[in-house]
Amino acid sequence: MIVDCAVYREGERLPAADGRLDLAATTARLTGDDFVWLGLHEPSATELSEVAAALDLHPLAVEDAIHAHQRPKVEHYGDDRFVVLKTLWYVEAHDAVETGEISVFLSDRYIVTVRHGAGAPLEHVRRRAEAEQAML
Repeated sequence: MIVDCAVYREGERLPAADGRLDLAATTARLTGDDFVWLGLHEPSATELSEVAAALDLHPLAVEDAIHAHQRPKVEHYGDDRFVVLKTLWYVEAHDAVETGEISVFLSDRYIVTVRHGAGAPLEHVRRRAEAEQAML
């Protein structure tokens, strides 16, 4: 599911088109050096396939992001990058450490994050980046 979708222009987040988390409406607003940051949490294969078609994501990277359980890595596909990160969090009630995964698609025009697991929501990362324009 899409948890956040925004266009960034000159380091600032633009208000969502009609307040919707809609990739097609968002990408239609891109001009100049704008880029899209799309956040997904445990998307279905259909959802990620639609994103892949809209942004021309590499099929092998999309397959890895759908199936998760990948080793941490950085892959280069032309000028684009695909990064897999592992997440860990402690569940006190069970005295256990659980794992998750974040896949990141990077290009000059987009950042797509695909999160699997309950841990490591990325909202705080986005808020920090938005607070420091130079990061964006």
